[in-house]
Amino acid sequence: ENIINPKWGYLITGSNPQPFWIGEFGTCNSADTCVSSTNNTDLGYWFGLITTYLRAHNVDWSYWAINGTTETGHGGGFGTVESYGVLNTSWNGSALASLTSALQTLMNCGCDIQTGNWEIANVNSGLAMEVYNWSRSNGGAVDQWTYDGGANQRWNITYLWGQNGGTNQQWLLGNKE
Repeated sequence: ENIINPKWGYLITGSNPQPFWIGEFGTCNSADTCVSSTNNTDLGYWFGLITTYLRAHNVDWSYWAINGTTETGHGGGFGTVESYGVLNTSWNGSALASLTSALQTLMNCGCDIQTGNWEIANVNSGLAMEVYNWSRSNGGAVDQWTYDGGANQRWNITYLWGQNGGTNQQWLLGNKE
């Protein structure tokens, strides 16, 4: 923060924070030191600094590049390994698991939902999601009805990012207390 804030971070952390998006940052995909390193000559040193900052301040971002191979016209030629790509050369998995994992820790749901107790309404009908007939059984029917504030129309939402060793964003939705 001592390096970033004086240069541009003040736009995010200052007295008048602004919407901010970091575009096309990346690192190599050839070794774990591309992602994390204490040696300031490794790309992982820089990548660790910037991703820590992005995560701490919930900054929007895009990564360069997702593709596993290069396109026509690129200096390496079509089909050449993209040394910064997230995907492998077959485009069916990670080029470097630690890179994919690091990027997943930066992902957020793109919304302001917080863990808590909520009304969930259909944007088209305006009706609330509710447990039909106040059922307390697992698998009880869910329908839509005019919101009246009943416990059958309140939903507990819990964010489960990374729990149980997972790296996918997950939300737990429940109505039982």
